[in-house]
Amino acid sequence: MFESTDVLPFLPTVSAAWLSLIPGIILYVYLLNRKAGSLSEPLKDRLLSSFLIAVIIYKLWPVVESPGMMMNHPSLLLYYSGGAWGTEAAAVGAVLWFWWKHRQSPVQNGLSVLHWLLTGGLVLRLVSSLLIKEHGIPLSGLGWPAGEDTFFPVHFLRAVLYGVLLWRALFLVSRNRFTRRSVGELLAGTGAAELLSASFKPPGPLLWGLSGWEWTGLAALLAGLALFVADREKKPPTNRT
Repeated sequence: MFESTDVLPFLPTVSAAWLSLIPGIILYVYLLNRKAGSLSEPLKDRLLSSFLIAVIIYKLWPVVESPGMMMNHPSLLLYYSGGAWGTEAAAVGAVLWFWWKHRQSPVQNGLSVLHWLLTGGLVLRLVSSLLIKEHGIPLSGLGWPAGEDTFFPVHFLRAVLYGVLLWRALFLVSRNRFTRRSVGELLAGTGAAELLSASFKPPGPLLWGLSGWEWTGLAALLAGLALFVADREKKPPTNRT
């Protein structure tokens, strides 16, 4: 496994965390080709352009974070990417770009698109958890070794949680079940997985007491519960005789 900051000799400016996206994208495209049917091509086109937007934002984020230094020494941009909130900004930019493209030419079943987007996120997070080490809170005794210390292996926890959620997502695909309830179930599950994983990590950059991924997880959990409740309220009451 790799550390998130590891780099390969032939790509010294790209971290292992970003390189781990490549096998995840390959697996996701394979699942789209096998199981998404007519949604496969439009989804792949929009996702590819959204991914490129995310890469551009992440690469240029140092200009936003330290504009003075980058203006005075533009060659530093060859060596630096991301930074504080760089990943979150890239994710938000990709989502907004995908939403704009979807508004331009919406597909028939929006819930199926949302389901496959969530499935893609689960695939990427699962593959990343299997390839990238993520140290959690320090432990005494059993744990993931790092030098003379041991830490909680957050990547193992994420792999289990996202593996279960991915199995559930593909099970719903096999049943052709794309409802508010099913999408809400995946969205809430993803949010709960992020919040649970974050509880075993040392605190990072905070915004009103929560990290960027904790805010993302909380928003996903609340949105998923709202979809779940909305689907239950939409169903007509069952007449009992």
